[in-house]
Amino acid sequence: MVRFGYLELTAKAGQNLPYLSSGEKIRGHEFHYYDTDANGESCTAEKPVGGRSWDCMVSYKNLLAGFPHLYYESNPDLIRRFVEKCRGLDG
Repeated sequence: MVRFGYLELTAKAGQNLPYLSSGEKIRGHEFHYYDTDANGESCTAEKPVGGRSWDCMVSYKNLLAGFPHLYYESNPDLIRRFVEKCRGLDG
């Protein structure tokens, strides 16, 4: 596997992500065989043990996409913002 296990995503400064503020974190995990040189640059993923890190996630308008499977309960504010966007209450 290319990347396997738990990670923590941090939104990069100046990225204007739809659901994460600059520096905000959410936990998740990855498990996949595929890799690319275009993993995205909106967030930094870091392994909790060993500290290995890499850029990942693509953000465009209301889309935040990438290999990581997010653990939404680790960031309740992300859930709230997602629901608000779905309801069209983002102002």
